[in-house]
Amino acid sequence: PKYKCLVDEADTTSAFDVDSCLSVLCDTDECIREYPVGPCRFSVGESVSINPSKTHTLTGEASAVVDTALKSQSWIQGVITITRHLTSNHLLIGKGIRLVQYEIEFLELNTRRRGGARKHKGYLSEDDDEHICRVGSNSRERLLEATRQGCSSKHLQTLASALDISSFQDMITSQAVEHASYNALLWLHHDCGVALETIIYPGKNTILHRIAMCDNSTKFFEIAGRSNCDR
Repeated sequence: PKYKCLVDEADTTSAFDVDSCLSVLCDTDECIREYPVGPCRFSVGESVSINPSKTHTLTGEASAVVDTALKSQSWIQGVITITRHLTSNHLLIGKGIRLVQYEIEFLELNTRRRGGARKHKGYLSEDDDEHICRVGSNSRERLLEATRQGCSSKHLQTLASALDISSFQDMITSQAVEHASYNALLWLHHDCGVALETIIYPGKNTILHRIAMCDNSTKFFEIAGRSNCDR
């Protein structure tokens, strides 16, 4: 094991007994994270759009609107009712325990049911543009933010499909390097044809030299290593 951890007695929602000893096998974000992971981007009462394919419901709770939206892959508009800082850190959702960033309340898509639209609650375990965005934000703003956040190449491609990025491609590349976003650089190279290997910084430094000096460099090389192993 990479780490051995004790369950915090302050975490009353844990499925494990206090002082239980847990082993962490891999040193990746999927297995272990430093907490807190930063301030929430949105506040209680804000109107947001959420990605239904990334939204969880409480274990055992049937949510027809989420199931319907999952099939259509459309984004759902809702209102934030709880943030991570106002509730217990973990809830039993989906197939196990996850860190909950937001609780979102939204209406059922089918409003023809007797009694009007029914309210549902969903939970998000990540606070990035691939999971949640502000209502009314434009694609350019979202693309730059998603680049800084390290969102998936597929998500970046989807946002860029409605834009002509030629006018600010250099800005995207600069943001991707500054924030050591592996997925963004991969997307820029393969989908946008940016010749990353030709970019040279002062001192004849390449992009990899620049990334190595970033705060997120460890995560960049971790993702790069996993991608090479998956090939």
